[in-house]
Amino acid sequence: EHLKLSRAGIRAQGGAALSRVLEECKALAHLDLSCNPLGAGGVAGLAGVNRVCHALAHLNLHEIDIHSDGAGALARLLRRTKAVTHLDVSANDLRGGVEQVAGVLGSCRQLVHLRLNSNFFGPEPVHRLGSALAKCQALTHLNLVGSELGEDGAERVAEWLPRCKALTHVALCGNHIGPRGLESLASALGGCPALHKLQLSENRFERESVRELRRMFRRCKTLSVVDASKSGIGAVPREARESVPGRLKL
Repeated sequence: EHLKLSRAGIRAQGGAALSRVLEECKALAHLDLSCNPLGAGGVAGLAGVNRVCHALAHLNLHEIDIHSDGAGALARLLRRTKAVTHLDVSANDLRGGVEQVAGVLGSCRQLVHLRLNSNFFGPEPVHRLGSALAKCQALTHLNLVGSELGEDGAERVAEWLPRCKALTHVALCGNHIGPRGLESLASALGGCPALHKLQLSENRFERESVRELRRMFRRCKTLSVVDASKSGIGAVPREARESVPGRLKL
């Protein structure tokens, strides 16, 4: 049921062999292929599996060199793994290819954890991504760290975040988000009934941004942790941090 092949040196030609493993191991629930140089060709071979993998719940494709030219192959693979609950496609430099992947994610209705971090896709695909994730009503953990969202991307995330009602943990660190994006996110949190932790470290806030960070706790009653460390706010009075019902990390 568990197959861990992390850092096994599997290259593009190994993709087809892995597809046969998926076909024959019908009870396989966990597959870890992280840190292998599979590339677009390897993912295309893996996507050649001739059946839907109903048992596969955990799929780890972290840092396997997919890049934007392998996004189509990744989308085909996800059509065969619709029952996945934990999906990690982080650190694959997908960039604009996220648009193709987003088109399929909406069919992964059982998705609980999604790691899309470090794919540098910018603000353009964010709207389509949100439309897809809104269909994943079981989604509790979303990691978009290092996606180069900027202010525009943060505003687009804020538009659809309230539609993902089950979210408890959201990570948006290192996305060049400034005061405008932060204000949009703070306003959106009133529609997030389950959110527990919001990670915003290593962005580009201002000292005055503390007001918006504090407002998040008032807007979202379930919120207990907001991490905005290393975001340019600097030292603030201790009471500014302690007068919120949760933990504000600056």
